[in-house]
Amino acid sequence: MMLRTIPVLLAGLLAGLLASCASLDPLTPPTRDFRDETRLQARVMALASPLLLANAELCPETLAHTGLITTHRADWAERRMFGSERRGMVWIVAPHSPAARAGLQTGDIILALNGRWTAETARDHDDLRNRRLPRAVRTGDVSLRIMREGEGMDLRLDPEPACASEVRIIDDRRSAAWIAGGTLYVTRPLAGAEPEELAVWLALALAAEIATQHGESAAWRQMNRVGERAVQTVNFVMGLDALDHLGRRTPREERPPRPRAPDTTQLALARVLLAEASAYRPAPLELASVQP
Repeated sequence: MMLRTIPVLLAGLLAGLLASCASLDPLTPPTRDFRDETRLQARVMALASPLLLANAELCPETLAHTGLITTHRADWAERRMFGSERRGMVWIVAPHSPAARAGLQTGDIILALNGRWTAETARDHDDLRNRRLPRAVRTGDVSLRIMREGEGMDLRLDPEPACASEVRIIDDRRSAAWIAGGTLYVTRPLAGAEPEELAVWLALALAAEIATQHGESAAWRQMNRVGERAVQTVNFVMGLDALDHLGRRTPREERPPRPRAPDTTQLALARVLLAEASAYRPAPLELASVQP
């Protein structure tokens, strides 16, 4: 009797293990609404991308930036809007970004990257999104074959230098924005803030990164729009912890750094960064709320 129950117990155990593994599968679709998440990502990219591109000359360590985010039907629980398409597609194109100038549009199906055809699987798109496309962007060699409304098109994407290569929204209960590992992180509560408030937070995060990178370099001194006093004090007043600065430590990715209240110098630099970014937007952002 006992021997006959062993296969049943093993089957139950195996089913439990498979269920546990399925819950850890990175391809498991999230529960967020596709349309709501699209609006959130688009508004963040519309503010962050021009900010990162327009102020690249102030960042000695620049990275290639495209203003492009791709997605796949497997990323979402609701898949009806994808129809029968199983390849990766263009999801977000930041206005006035390299991706926009290349002619990419939301909904474009990615058929090939640099002559290599894509496959109709979520795993292939993950490889494209996380490895092949970033590598091509870093080298500056990005040729795309896309399909739009049933018609194939060849496009050339020319990345541009920026203060961060990617913009990523992450889950955290706090409102925060920071740059780490070449990525601008924005917490979900902040991403849902009013556009003007969000833009100011993003500018303050970039100001802190510029202060960390430049220190007392000659290039930093040339930014006379902020003033010599900012040059002398910026290392310790831009929202950075003094010990973190002296130890040259980078905030851990996907974890907000310790908050510090901005002072007049930080607000002044944020105002300059926002003014530079306004040239990339159809309508300049009102800067009245950023008072030095």
